[in-house]
Amino acid sequence: MNKDKELLEFQVVRSITMVYKNCLNLIEGLQQEHDIQFGKLKKSMPEKKELLSQAEYLDRAQFNFLRKKILDSGNDVKRELISYMENFDIKTKE
Repeated sequence: MNKDKELLEFQVVRSITMVYKNCLNLIEGLQQEHDIQFGKLKKSMPEKKELLSQAEYLDRAQFNFLRKKILDSGNDVKRELISYMENFDIKTKE
């Protein structure tokens, strides 16, 4: 593989990785906010704690599911783009 193509593949992988890291940071922040808000509800309504626990929508299992989907999507896109680039001869401008 030529150096120009290697550089392009590296940049593509790097950019896609940045996108899914940002997505992961977003869902981590969302989960933290979810935990804070449900914690406040449970504290203010201790008699409804069990009901509130049932209402929690972003539990650890859901978070892990979303995390896996984001990582799988990013990896799929990387593989697809790199595979697609195999059809091209790539040269940088001089």
